[in-house]
Amino acid sequence: MQVISSKVTTAEDFIEDKKFLTGDEKYKIIGKSLTERQLKKIIKECAGLKKNWDCLSKAKIAKKILKKGRIMVGSLMVNSSDMKSQYGFYYNPPYEFHAWLQLDKGKVIDIALPGVIDNGLNLSDDEGPFLTGRKPVVLGGKPLDWMLYNGFEYID
Repeated sequence: MQVISSKVTTAEDFIEDKKFLTGDEKYKIIGKSLTERQLKKIIKECAGLKKNWDCLSKAKIAKKILKKGRIMVGSLMVNSSDMKSQYGFYYNPPYEFHAWLQLDKGKVIDIALPGVIDNGLNLSDDEGPFLTGRKPVVLGGKPLDWMLYNGFEYID
């Protein structure tokens, strides 16, 4: 598979992501388990982390601020709006995984989800973009049918 992207010139540029969170980012929240005020506080604490990586650090910050939940480590796949392609991370630590804050009753706080979606929108192969028809959002509730979370272990 050949990776082609208009925003990333080489695989090395992608892996060594030079975009960092400023703390002023604004994202739509899907779900009611996270308020705008809480998200703003979490994002401020995430300033300096890589925009499209650092999911474990973002989950730890969310847990520290919200004082609830467990940090779950596993896989995440995001489906395109046409459900014909997907992008995400398999569970293959330490090389590949995704982390989020798991609440009770299947609710998830995922501060790193915007970066996963952004990666998928900006990467393509000879068949086309990995993700289409999605916008970077934060999950603060039950995952939607196009968000495929699969937890393998948790960190307290």
